[in-house]
Amino acid sequence: MIIDDIERQATIIDSDNLNEKTILSTVGEYIKCGAMIEWANYHWIVKERDAHDEIYTRAKMLQCNYLLRWIDDNAAIHEQWCVIEDGTKLKWRCHNSLAYWKRYVKTTPLIAGIPLERYYQSRKMKYA
Repeated sequence: MIIDDIERQATIIDSDNLNEKTILSTVGEYIKCGAMIEWANYHWIVKERDAHDEIYTRAKMLQCNYLLRWIDDNAAIHEQWCVIEDGTKLKWRCHNSLAYWKRYVKTTPLIAGIPLERYYQSRKMKYA
């Protein structure tokens, strides 16, 4: 498998949810949140990882469902696989800032773990 453009060794554990898998790294391999993974002819993004990583890294990854394209200020075309979810299907459990942040992130396409809107603001890019 390829993690962030580098051939690496890891194990994928199936789940009942077809677009979500668990990945276990081998000893000495580190997988960060937002890492892009190419596995089984699909693109995946790491959405969560276990903080206990002394022996191996365990993380959850989502199958990307959209190829985002944009043009930067220099007219260069960029592409990035991401996950887009339907925000109307999410339920509010509480109204504190953490709940809002989780809802915001889940309803917004991610680029390397960064909400798309913040990604564009930080790079001053335009939609294609």
